[in-house]
Amino acid sequence: MQGGKGISAALHNKFDGGTIEVKKIMTSVLCVLLCLLFLLIPTACSGGNGSTTTLPERTPEEEAAYDEAIKKLIDLDSFTNKDEVVFYMETCGLGINFVREVASDYKRLTGINVRAIENSNVAQALANEMAVNSFVGDIYATLDLRHTWIQYATAGKLVDLTDMVSEDDWRDPIYNDLGTWEGKRYMINYTYNPTGFVYNQQYLDQIESRGEYTKGEFPTTWQGLIDLCEAVEASDLMRNGAKVKGFSWGATTYDMDYIFKALWAQSDYEGFREYYEYDQTDAYPEELLHTEGVEKALNAILQLINPQQNMRGDYYPGYAVSGAIGQSNIQAQTSFINGACVFTVSGGWFTSEMSGAIGDKDYFKFANVPMLEGNTEAAVNINAPGEVMFIPTHANNVEGAKQFLRFMLLEPNLQRMHEATQTPFAFKYDEENLSHSDWGRNVLEVASSGEPAIAGSGSKVAVSGAMRLFMTSDPFVRMAQGQVKNVVTDIINLEAERHQGQQWIDCMKTIGVVVG
Repeated sequence: MQGGKGISAALHNKFDGGTIEVKKIMTSVLCVLLCLLFLLIPTACSGGNGSTTTLPERTPEEEAAYDEAIKKLIDLDSFTNKDEVVFYMETCGLGINFVREVASDYKRLTGINVRAIENSNVAQALANEMAVNSFVGDIYATLDLRHTWIQYATAGKLVDLTDMVSEDDWRDPIYNDLGTWEGKRYMINYTYNPTGFVYNQQYLDQIESRGEYTKGEFPTTWQGLIDLCEAVEASDLMRNGAKVKGFSWGATTYDMDYIFKALWAQSDYEGFREYYEYDQTDAYPEELLHTEGVEKALNAILQLINPQQNMRGDYYPGYAVSGAIGQSNIQAQTSFINGACVFTVSGGWFTSEMSGAIGDKDYFKFANVPMLEGNTEAAVNINAPGEVMFIPTHANNVEGAKQFLRFMLLEPNLQRMHEATQTPFAFKYDEENLSHSDWGRNVLEVASSGEPAIAGSGSKVAVSGAMRLFMTSDPFVRMAQGQVKNVVTDIINLEAERHQGQQWIDCMKTIGVVVG
């Protein structure tokens, strides 16, 4: 497990004083209207389950120990801004309760209130708020903003957070480059979610061995995974009058991309890193996709999807649940929880995101992506850049927001957040004495089960958004619909073409580069 003393001394500096600019009445009204409007916007990842994870109350002795640890790390008298902070957060993934846990301690120790609210599409809400420089929140937490954050940063619309985290604070050094531009940090990438397959142990205990699959054990080889799918097809497992299938995945989102990245990295880690670190602005490096590692990974996924034809001549994914290619990630996870399949594509956030649907079920376990034949080095995809935190320059309470972020990133609070979500965060902190559920221990095992595959870097080209692969469902839906016969010509070439021409030119414009 990761050791360390937590976030560096940079977090322990005293805060600068400041005043809050009084907003005009019309701006305040607009802000309220925006908030009401954006609450109505649907999301790709919310499904009404949410996170219900709440930690048990501390004993008086535990609370006293926590308070003492905090006071050794930071001077609470330096929290001079006493105005309320609004933490505006995406409705998905790890949920919002872990923020509220920290906010509760913050108010008790400082008297300052932090109001954590959710929105189903923070990125869209932010875009509208940026247009009028009027903001509902002070701190924003959302899924990766793609390349739009660099446009905000270069326009002076994001607060410089360089002093929040130092180079030595990160769990993985690649994170030090994420969210930075020309030596300054504007985004804090705070999650460290491993991805892979969540499986139903009760089903594995019933499915007979076949090939490289052994009854009761989730496969460690890719062929074993395919053999498991075949064993499921051969079994008489039924659920609610329907045959149990091998797997589900969020085909309308980019869930299968998690699997692709892990397979690519275990096949050719150097090639994986070379792609995401590419820094030449003149043209897209198509040749970096025409590699054995990429081809092996895509062919493996094609094997898993297993396109088949029905009597009407329509194609469908043979090992997957009925209607798989029309499912979102939430729908796919829900069908898995309800027993429709043996495993699903997900990540460390699974139990937080789906807690409402899981209930008291305790037989779900987590595994890394199995090893392809001929590969020797395991890799685990870390869903990064992933979720980010940032502060708009024109937020109502910038200084208060910075105060709370500093508090939030202290080691005792990172530990508290980890316990609340049962998944690691992107920073170094002592994990040895944390309270882990079986799921939480499982997640940590997966996170350390191979070389971290992190699809990002600090290169300007990567920051521009030009190196993002398979960020739509299209390649894998094409596979399921029988449109892929040769992954090189049918997938790799199409993906390369997508990155060229006007898209490449537009991405370069975001970093101030004129092409041609």
